[in-house]
Amino acid sequence: MKPTTLCLIVMVLAASAPRASAGSPELTFSDRVEAQRAIEAVYWRHRVWPKENPEPKPALSQVMPDAAIARKVEDYLKESAALESRWQRPITAGQLQAELGAALERQRHRDEAVLRVRHLPRISAAARSRIAAMRRASAESLPCMLRSARLRLFRRAQPTM
Repeated sequence: MKPTTLCLIVMVLAASAPRASAGSPELTFSDRVEAQRAIEAVYWRHRVWPKENPEPKPALSQVMPDAAIARKVEDYLKESAALESRWQRPITAGQLQAELGAALERQRHRDEAVLRVRHLPRISAAARSRIAAMRRASAESLPCMLRSARLRLFRRAQPTM
């Protein structure tokens, strides 16, 4: 699961978690649908439209109607209720934050591993290229160095007048 997907899921679940203070208002279903619509809009804006498709990218409302967004909200509310039932207590914001932190840390480790694996061939190719260049340079310069050394020796051996 991508970290952005996980972040958005955690944000939605956090919005559905009970409030810590008794004075804060509970989110209504329509508030949750609006929040989910905003999340889907972010996803849609960042979706790359294929170059092979000559049609312009449609609006989000054309590809995801309000009914589909409302179904998503119903689904995550059911999932939250199932967890609360299983754990015999509501999901807290602290639990959601801890899960988000752990997931982001796991993703960071995966990303670092992927970067190492992706760059290893490049590093090896660059190292091989430098070694080959050094060998060529030394092979090409060896005769030149020998000639210049002979010239220096020859000049030293010549009597000065």
